[in-house]
Amino acid sequence: DEIIGARNTGELKAGVEGQITPRLQLWGNVAQQLGDNGYSDTQGMLGMKYLF
Repeated sequence: DEIIGARNTGELKAGVEGQITPRLQLWGNVAQQLGDNGYSDTQGMLGMKYLF
């Protein structure tokens, strides 16, 4: 099995993270992949860390 257009791909990814309070951290990122034959994929992630 193979994904058409996924052989030659490039990816751009950007993110941000920050400490909101001494106990709360947040982060997120977005990634975009592009390839041959119109292949594209977009992903995102959000995260949180809270210290009790």
